[in-house]
Amino acid sequence: MDTTVTLPASVRRLMEARTRQWADEEKDNARRNLTYHSDAVKATTERLLKAEETAKEKVAKWAEAIAALKSAGFKPRTQTYSLDITLDVREKRLSDVARAVGHLDPNTIDKDIVDAGKKLVRISHSLARYPFVTVRYVRRLTDEDRCRIVATDVPARVELSLVCER
Repeated sequence: MDTTVTLPASVRRLMEARTRQWADEEKDNARRNLTYHSDAVKATTERLLKAEETAKEKVAKWAEAIAALKSAGFKPRTQTYSLDITLDVREKRLSDVARAVGHLDPNTIDKDIVDAGKKLVRISHSLARYPFVTVRYVRRLTDEDRCRIVATDVPARVELSLVCER
């Protein structure tokens, strides 16, 4: 047996009002979500377009550096998954590098010990014009240099470090 309950008119009006209120809230939420996602899509599209332009500029500058180095007789090494270029040269060829692609950035100097016994140190610089190009050369430390190799005894080994005065 089905029993149908007839609601009083006041309850039916309350139900209709609550239904309209709930539907209006859901519509407002949906509009806000659409607006939010629409703005997010616009912003992402702008970032993608800007990223593509930036990538084209960076790759063009990378190709320019490669061409300049190769035309000057250097053999730059490139990385597979980045735009980094490494150029290993002899110290006496630094002026040739400067003529080909500009001067070294003195703020990007890095020094590593190659052979402590022979006092050999690898010096790395980035180029001012092409910061993704690293020029490396090996030089022997002299008594006049402001850097020296220091050996520190640590349990089970000796650690070598390069100490430079400013």
